[in-house]
Amino acid sequence: MLTRSPQETNENSTFLMAGDTYFAKHIVQKAQHKRTYFIKEHSLLFVLQGQKLLHFPDETLVVETGTILLLKRGIYAMSDYVPQGINYEALVVYFTDKLLNEFLYENPLSATLPKTDKEYLLLPSDDLLNSFKMQYMAYFKRTYPHIDQLLQMKVQELFMLLSLGAHKDSVLSFIRSITDKVPLELEYVMQQYLFHPVTLEELASLSGRSLASFKRDFQAHYHSSPKKWINQQRLAHARVLLDNTSQNVSETAFACGFESVSHFIRIFKKHYGFTPAQNRTNQAIL
Repeated sequence: MLTRSPQETNENSTFLMAGDTYFAKHIVQKAQHKRTYFIKEHSLLFVLQGQKLLHFPDETLVVETGTILLLKRGIYAMSDYVPQGINYEALVVYFTDKLLNEFLYENPLSATLPKTDKEYLLLPSDDLLNSFKMQYMAYFKRTYPHIDQLLQMKVQELFMLLSLGAHKDSVLSFIRSITDKVPLELEYVMQQYLFHPVTLEELASLSGRSLASFKRDFQAHYHSSPKKWINQQRLAHARVLLDNTSQNVSETAFACGFESVSHFIRIFKKHYGFTPAQNRTNQAIL
């Protein structure tokens, strides 16, 4: 299953909002868990207790107390490490392309390093950033008047601290890899996200396009509408799994990017003329 953040919350999370441009989230988890997350906006993470683990194909990134993680929007496998006797606790600040562009427009700072292709940037914290973290946490403890304006100023302060600190070149290169980013190649986007249960709007965002541009470019490249092509690819993969693995119908549906098993069964039958269960029975007879 795919958990969308910051939209999907739990009882142990508290949100603050400033207009519609970014979110802040205070998380307390009482037990270790591993999930696949769709981080719908770029984010900055302070781990207050425990560890955050990001699982990439070639590495596992450990984010500990005393470090700061900058993370681009995308889909990530994550887990929280909770030592015995404490909870995992973190502060997350979400921010949009618009906010970063406005920050660079108002603060035309230069980076000497090339733009990075990495999805993340891990930095050590310092006294000023630790002070920011404690001040920001205070906003979760009581209600302040004009909270929108206060939070927007605090986020501007956060990026000023990052872009003027000891790791300013790395920070500015990371920011510019977001703000100067050209739309991703569609083949790369589909290879990365085809079997995740994302909407067309979400795929467009992940590709760096508007929905209209995504549909237009997709039609030109694949000579098909996105919805039709995606369903065909997912159903073909589902049949391979049914024929060659012991996964049940529900497991196959989720593995192919379908969040609804009944919807999967319905379109599978419409496409092939028989249900997934009948497909497996027919294969066994052969």
